[in-house]
Amino acid sequence: MASARHSVSEAHRATSATAQGDLTVTAEVHGRDEVADLLMHIHPMQERLHHVLARMHDAQVHEAIEQLNDVTQSNAALVEENTAAVKTLDDQVQALRQQINRFKLRHVRT
Repeated sequence: MASARHSVSEAHRATSATAQGDLTVTAEVHGRDEVADLLMHIHPMQERLHHVLARMHDAQVHEAIEQLNDVTQSNAALVEENTAAVKTLDDQVQALRQQINRFKLRHVRT
């Protein structure tokens, strides 16, 4: 009877920890009753849950990296556009300076 109570207590402890997200708690199996048999299946279940969660985490990290890559490429394109706009403005400033200098020369000659 004490063995059965211990097994039930272990099952409760392990399943409660698993329900709280702690997959590191393992149940100690003593005896050969139905509860002990159940306890023997809890640890492999926890391991499978751990692997599933790890794969989900990896997928989320991969998705975040993809999003960062997209943002980086978008930012790079914006930098190129800004560089082209600055070059265009610089060319326009140079053209205006040349026109101002021509105007000054004409004004001085007349």
